[in-house]
Amino acid sequence: MPGRSITIRILLLLSAFGFFLVGCADKTATGTEATNTPPVNAQTGDTTLSIDGTVYTRTNTEGVTVLALLEDVATAEGITLDIKEFSGGKFVNGIGDKNSDSGEGYWIYYVNGQPASVGVAEYVLRKGDKVEFKFE
Repeated sequence: MPGRSITIRILLLLSAFGFFLVGCADKTATGTEATNTPPVNAQTGDTTLSIDGTVYTRTNTEGVTVLALLEDVATAEGITLDIKEFSGGKFVNGIGDKNSDSGEGYWIYYVNGQPASVGVAEYVLRKGDKVEFKFE
């Protein structure tokens, strides 16, 4: 039944978003609070942002949020972003032609190989962090 399929997709989306919100509750995380993994690029100080395997490098990003980094890269590279704002924070709904509304996956981000525990607007980067966005 088409209605049941849509209902299941909506429930899955809400469940995933619920898990996302658990980590977003009124807190700001620095790189050391969100992960015990040291920055990957600590020697060079460069921050890398990977979007589905395409890597972008930025310097002087210490103290910047993951969202600000993503927006900077998107603007410079002509990548379309779809950011949704909810009471619990901001949610990356779409990057380029991949959007969570499709029901095919969600954008998840990792810092230094570890899933992030807070939202993109709350995670504050450290020198040398490696950020990855994956559509899963």
